[in-house]
Amino acid sequence: MPILTKINLTPTRVEQFRYRSGGAKQQFLWDSQIPGLGLEAVASGRRSWVLSYRIVGKKKRITLGGFPELDLDEARDEAKDLLKGLRGGIDPVATRKTPQKAHTVQSLHDRYISGRYFRSRSPDFHANFKSTMRRYVLPEIGDQLLSSVQRSQIRSIIDDLVEVGKEGMAQGTLTHLRILFAYAVDEEFIEYTPTERVKVKRTTSGRRDQWFENPDDLKAIWNMDAPIQVRSVIRWCLLTGCRRDEARKSSWDSISDDRWIVEKTKNRRALVLPITDPMQVVLDEIRATFPSSPWIFPATTSWKKAIPRASLDYVIREASKGKWSLHVLRHTVETWLADLGVIEEHRNLVLNHWTGRMTERYRHGYQIETKRHVLELWHDKLMEMVG
Repeated sequence: MPILTKINLTPTRVEQFRYRSGGAKQQFLWDSQIPGLGLEAVASGRRSWVLSYRIVGKKKRITLGGFPELDLDEARDEAKDLLKGLRGGIDPVATRKTPQKAHTVQSLHDRYISGRYFRSRSPDFHANFKSTMRRYVLPEIGDQLLSSVQRSQIRSIIDDLVEVGKEGMAQGTLTHLRILFAYAVDEEFIEYTPTERVKVKRTTSGRRDQWFENPDDLKAIWNMDAPIQVRSVIRWCLLTGCRRDEARKSSWDSISDDRWIVEKTKNRRALVLPITDPMQVVLDEIRATFPSSPWIFPATTSWKKAIPRASLDYVIREASKGKWSLHVLRHTVETWLADLGVIEEHRNLVLNHWTGRMTERYRHGYQIETKRHVLELWHDKLMEMVG
């Protein structure tokens, strides 16, 4: 464990101290004023005050509390009190084991979402985490003490979601519960997490085999009774076969030279598609409705931000009664292109699939005309079915 040179800590130095990637798992900033007092940073971004000391020849270290919940002055005061007791033969560990306020799942949740680490996460994470907790977790175990939450209760919450066909939501809920209880362990409210060894029992292949073959279904989806932002995203996904967030996060800056360009994609390869006539119709309608928005598909509550993933998924889930998601539209486009005789290589170009084949490694450029031919073939068929 590398020990950094002791310095006179100031609020600014403390605030600027961050975990440096590529270094030790635990990194410390030690205070020159209070012997043994240091600020610890770990890869997750968490920062905590620690006190290192010796008693009966043994070196020990305890956690005083997280930063910024515990500021520099408070950490120094607490360290002074513990070291004063140490001089009298009292082990700080015994002092720190004095019972604290018993936290419930609800109070832990409230503490976590008010912390700086949570606030540093993306707006999508904020919305999804809060929604998951509000809908599936807090009504079940919100009033329960952390120390009394059992693994069987976590497993029951997850299994209930799987039973009603919400396997994706079950995985998301389990992920959020793991984050919440890991935070409780970090803060030393509990010794172990009840999510340990809990897994989602998948009973199906999800929606991987689902696609829309019936023209009436496609027509109903194309004309879904929903806010124009949602309906436009649906149409865009049907026209292009793109992933949900590729469409949702697009700004008007992504439209250039009659092309739609998405730099950040799942496979880290830019998606570049030519704008066809049906795609232009969608763009013209949304632009006329929200002329000042920087986003192609703005939120329903504010044109100044992109439509949130949670809001988009919620509207589609309610309208479809949970029977399909936007990713099913990507499967639909892939399947129809194959049915129209488009070869796999050209389908991969349009859908921005990356298989890692040697021909893909050596291929350069965007093959715009090939993509245009494929899209126009598909759009002619789609307009025939939904028109």
